[in-house]
Amino acid sequence: MTKILTLFSFVFFLTNTFSTDFVDLLENDSFEQFQNKGQKSFTKAKNFLKDEIYPTYQIGIYCGCTYDKQLVVKDYNEERAKALERYKVYNWDLEEGFEYISEEDFNNKTARYKLVPNHETCGFVPKGNGTRAAQMEWEHVVPASLFGHTFPEWKEGHAECISSAKPVRRCRRLSITTDSTSKIKCATDSVTGVQTCIKDDISCRSYISEEKSYSGRRCLTKVSDEYSLMQADMHNLYPAIGEVNGYRSNFPMAEITGEAREFGKCDAEIANHTFEPRNEVRGDIARTHLYMQDSYPKHLNYSDEMSAMLKKWDSLDPVDTWECDRNKKIEDIQGNDNSFVSKACKKLMKRNETRRGIFQVLFDLFK
Repeated sequence: MTKILTLFSFVFFLTNTFSTDFVDLLENDSFEQFQNKGQKSFTKAKNFLKDEIYPTYQIGIYCGCTYDKQLVVKDYNEERAKALERYKVYNWDLEEGFEYISEEDFNNKTARYKLVPNHETCGFVPKGNGTRAAQMEWEHVVPASLFGHTFPEWKEGHAECISSAKPVRRCRRLSITTDSTSKIKCATDSVTGVQTCIKDDISCRSYISEEKSYSGRRCLTKVSDEYSLMQADMHNLYPAIGEVNGYRSNFPMAEITGEAREFGKCDAEIANHTFEPRNEVRGDIARTHLYMQDSYPKHLNYSDEMSAMLKKWDSLDPVDTWECDRNKKIEDIQGNDNSFVSKACKKLMKRNETRRGIFQVLFDLFK
């Protein structure tokens, strides 16, 4: 009799679990989409990601390499010597007047950290000289230039984007000593107005810099809050090996025929000015693209072909626990979620609850 009652409970559970109302909840649950409104600083966004969001999941997006957060250690005496040398170059080898912070203050300065990839964990092999390959960078999955170009200031600049004329003095040590006297010899170019002074192995050039306008990211960051919020949107920022980030450039995502890998075993491919990420993160990348277009429709509008590919990637690579955790952590800091991730995470949670319920009923039935 007990087992019969348990069986009825099981049937009742399944009926309620998969009722029309429940299915409607899964299919039609809506999330009001908001843009980033709480984080305008790109630098602060990267620090939040580094220090508060990714410490428990230090894996790069494109290659899957793990990485370590390493303290940047600087030697007080070495740094003081560098500062003294610079001072001497700009003061004709005189040390008089040179000041530097105490060793105690130097050691008490805020610690700096760098993110260092472990190449062996994903079989990554540097393609170039290895400088950017040795560091992790925060990558805009949807390139900043893609939405930046939709702002007029990107190409045309702005009235506030002008560097003013100012006195400039540049000094350097020469590879050979040109004058063995103690006098400073100067000459002024009658055309450019640049004055060049030389004493022993030090050469200094003095001039008035021209007033110059600028555009692009530098200008937009200064004059456009809307662009700054898009640039600092943490839902669009992921850790990536710097060299891969550089070669990816602003190429759009695509599916590339073949497996011509350029970074060892790292499954990131580049061809015909397009970029193909590894299968394991295509869903993450798709949901990021969909979020950015949905949040900033004035500045992003994908082609039908691109949209179809993103929807396919979203389906083939569903959310996992980490993507759900990441989304929630960013929402707590930035103030908005990625609704495409949130909706998928709610479905995942319901499926997991359903499985646990079924297993519990079956356990009670047959124990």
